[in-house]
Amino acid sequence: MNGRQRRSISTPIAVLQKNITATDEFPARLPSCQPINHIYFLKTHKTASSTIATMLLSYGINRNHTIVLDPDLAEMEWPALLKLNEVSSLVQSEEAKIFSTHIRFNKGPINSVFPKRSAKYITIIRNPIDRFKSAWIFYNFQKHHAGISNNNDALTSNTFLKSTNALQDIQDRLAETKVDIFNHISNSNLFDMGLEQEDIQNMTLVKSYIDIMDREFDLVMITDYFDESLILLKRLLCWEFEDIVYIKLRVTSKRLELEEEVKKNILTWNHADGILFDHFNKTFWRNILQAGSTFYEDLKAFRRINQEYKASCGTMKDKMMSIKQKNSLLENKCALSKRNPCNILEQLWRKRGNSFSGGGCGPNPSHIASHRLLNSELN
Repeated sequence: MNGRQRRSISTPIAVLQKNITATDEFPARLPSCQPINHIYFLKTHKTASSTIATMLLSYGINRNHTIVLDPDLAEMEWPALLKLNEVSSLVQSEEAKIFSTHIRFNKGPINSVFPKRSAKYITIIRNPIDRFKSAWIFYNFQKHHAGISNNNDALTSNTFLKSTNALQDIQDRLAETKVDIFNHISNSNLFDMGLEQEDIQNMTLVKSYIDIMDREFDLVMITDYFDESLILLKRLLCWEFEDIVYIKLRVTSKRLELEEEVKKNILTWNHADGILFDHFNKTFWRNILQAGSTFYEDLKAFRRINQEYKASCGTMKDKMMSIKQKNSLLENKCALSKRNPCNILEQLWRKRGNSFSGGGCGPNPSHIASHRLLNSELN
């Protein structure tokens, strides 16, 4: 195992291993490796980022870490960029531990709150076609923003999106209604990373900006390879398997089969995101190659553990457990895993006796949000 020590399962997740014998062992982390608790997560849209966010919040809550909370911020709103004066209170107060919310990346202010010398920067992206489909369904573009409605969603969507002018038609319609969600179907990943739409058309600038993002982020996960992403995350943060087990959130039952002509249009409309995805897809697999054979041993072990975890969580009472309850670590993990990160943040915020009015949560991305530091103790 490349000289790495080995140990038997000794974490709370071990109780889930009904089908794993006591002799099964997994690679231990290197002796010099210490868990990373200072984490900036850029929560992108329609990329399974809510599942990651819940995972991070669960980690912080169960360890009494400080969470950067966004209750009902008056200072700014998505898709505005975070400004330095809007994080001054964070800089002056106790050190932030975990940031996991829908606020677009802005290097200066984020670096001031999460110094690169101590924090790890992570995010997640998705291939442009699947991300477009997810946004199209989630925000109900067909009915509300494309001006079409029919019982056959796939037929009408494909017919509409075959036109090379479809995206422009939607943009014009949104300009009239002042609904600011066009960015969800036009190079959304790069936009969430802080690049403005008018700059996204400049391919020289796009490639330069991607290089900057490559230097800023320690890990760019990929939705299409979710479990593999979590193993890279585990290794980067020096976490345990129990820290990355998950239950998928916001999984829609709706499906939309797109015709090839429509897929080509989507790739054209999201050309910059395509370049971004290609860049970090190569980086992603290079990281896995460099990890060696132990990566796939970890992946196999994790998938087995996660299946047991989901099965065990499913047998527990499916209810909103209060964060104040004195549950076991496993019970808290299961309860939190089933909850949207916005619900978790709301409960933490209300626990402090404060009102909560959305904080950027829910399908409407124009909700406003503000930042506060919140200590996430369970008692």
